Amino acid sequence: MLLSDYDGRYTMQALVVEDDPIHRRYLQDALRLRGHDAQVFGEAEAALEFCRKNVPPLVVLDWRLPRMDGVTLCRRLRALPGGANSVVLMVTGRDLPEEMEEALSGGVDDFLAKPFSMEALGVRLAVAEKNCERMAARVAVERRLHGVFHAARDVAFIVTDATADPKIVEFSPGAVRLFGCSRAEALGQSALSFLQPADLRRFNDARSAMERGDFGLNGELELVRRNGEPFPAILVTYPLRDDDGRMDAILAVAFDISALKEAQAGLLRSQQLAAVGTLAAGVAHEFNNTHGIILGFVDLVLRSEQLTNEHRRRLIAVREAALRAAGVTSNLLAFARQGPGRRRTACLNRIVETTLAIVQREFESEGIDIEVSAGPVPCFAMDERQIGQVLMNLLINARHALVERRVRQIAIETGCRDDRAYLCVRDSGCGIPEKDLARLFDPFFTTKGEHAPPGSPLAGLKGTGLGLSVCHTIVANHGGEIAVESVEGKGSVFTVWLPCTQKGAPEPEKEPVSDRPPAAARILVLDDEESLQELMRDMLQQAGHCVEATDDGRRALELLRQRDFDVVILDLQMPKMNGIEFLHALRRIELRRAPAVLVMTGKLTDENIEGYAGLGVAGTLYKPFDVQTALGKIRAAMQLRS
Repeated sequence: MLLSDYDGRYTMQALVVEDDPIHRRYLQDALRLRGHDAQVFGEAEAALEFCRKNVPPLVVLDWRLPRMDGVTLCRRLRALPGGANSVVLMVTGRDLPEEMEEALSGGVDDFLAKPFSMEALGVRLAVAEKNCERMAARVAVERRLHGVFHAARDVAFIVTDATADPKIVEFSPGAVRLFGCSRAEALGQSALSFLQPADLRRFNDARSAMERGDFGLNGELELVRRNGEPFPAILVTYPLRDDDGRMDAILAVAFDISALKEAQAGLLRSQQLAAVGTLAAGVAHEFNNTHGIILGFVDLVLRSEQLTNEHRRRLIAVREAALRAAGVTSNLLAFARQGPGRRRTACLNRIVETTLAIVQREFESEGIDIEVSAGPVPCFAMDERQIGQVLMNLLINARHALVERRVRQIAIETGCRDDRAYLCVRDSGCGIPEKDLARLFDPFFTTKGEHAPPGSPLAGLKGTGLGLSVCHTIVANHGGEIAVESVEGKGSVFTVWLPCTQKGAPEPEKEPVSDRPPAAARILVLDDEESLQELMRDMLQQAGHCVEATDDGRRALELLRQRDFDVVILDLQMPKMNGIEFLHALRRIELRRAPAVLVMTGKLTDENIEGYAGLGVAGTLYKPFDVQTALGKIRAAMQLRS
């Protein structure tokens, strides 16, 4: 390999420390020939002073240097900020095993033996360049992992070892906030100190189950802050396994549900569902913002080909835990809604088909037989997504009722009677005790998990108590009703009745979307969440777009006056100038070519979105969203603009 056999894909700053001027010049020329910016020094002290500001990615050292040898210099470079991420190539005439071991223990990565040929130098530099590329990719992954942990301000991530008395090895900023304990204080301490004594056995049982390959904890229990204050939480534990499949660590994800508990207590005291719904919507909206940031960064990191198996396993565990939390948030938002939603003319039978397409294979793999009897039903006005959610929640409840049943059948029937359409879900499950029927649609009421009767198969399931409450809220908002008939030990029948005399707005024609990657665009992101700005910047720049971000609507208007932007991505809830004010101001300024506007929202739906079309809004991004969804929305917006 020649010194010029490098295509310049990865140019970087390099450092040469060599007291021999001929060798120093030779190494400098070799690095510059390969496209690198080489800084050269003849003594260790000057090189060390240069590196105090920034240690270059590639360092080439001579072992024998005046006043400080190369191994000592390497150790001191490694101690500097960023020094651990450099690749160090040692040039030496020494070859004794004990000398090589000393250099390696001092932080040296590779050796080039003196005297060396041009070919040998080219080979070692090629290896060092490849190692620098890998190191840069690893640093990028670790930076995003750091972003995931720091974005989750209301979520605690704790990693422990897998011993019977699990010691904490990682403690996120969200955990610091949740437990009132600094990271330094937590590391090395027992994670059991955050549990109530009554829950220690439950945790140990979950740990044993995870060692056997089963699920860990996933439910509500009381945790303890450092000051001894107990608080209600959702705790999810997930086993982290080594390459041999052995559990070598435990990931615990905790959410403080004190606010939700307070909302529930207020509901039971006052029976003012509307007030609690508003509170739940506010809490859930904030959670959706957090989930969007976590899932977005995780999605970005999982796209990296440089991930180790350990990093990938842990990221997938984080993603699964966040998705569970996002599901609870979605139910909270649906429960809190009081408006009619976005109504369009839709077909009830079509909703049944699309919902079954999602779950049928999984249900059949569990031995559940699904029978559908679709009668004639006219198309009528409804929020198709919400009615699909009602059916999905009823099917999930029916599936849970069939646990450990000999006959496992679900029947779905649709039809129309007296200007009302009906959707009936019948199961051959365990049925519902008569005493529970009156409370069945109450928020937070559940007969699963710890609330199940002793010996019930439902004790092994987890429920939030929101599924049927969400169904009741959605159906009531559509002007309908939901009825239930059940016999304990024989099964249940849920019937949804909906008025079918009104016609909704016709479904808008969809613009054809190309499968090709989106063309590069200049995009302006307007959001007051710094973590979300960083996420959008990383996400869109990776896709080839040029991105600028700000949290100030006035600053955004100045940028739009200065240069053309293809797309503006706008959060409606802004402190300095809210989204609606910005849209009106945007219409008043004169631009050579107006940008397309995408609105971001953490709400489940927003009745005003359609009214924003007259203000230049081309579409909506509902949080949390993944990379592909965001890029698809941007592509569609650019097509509308052109």
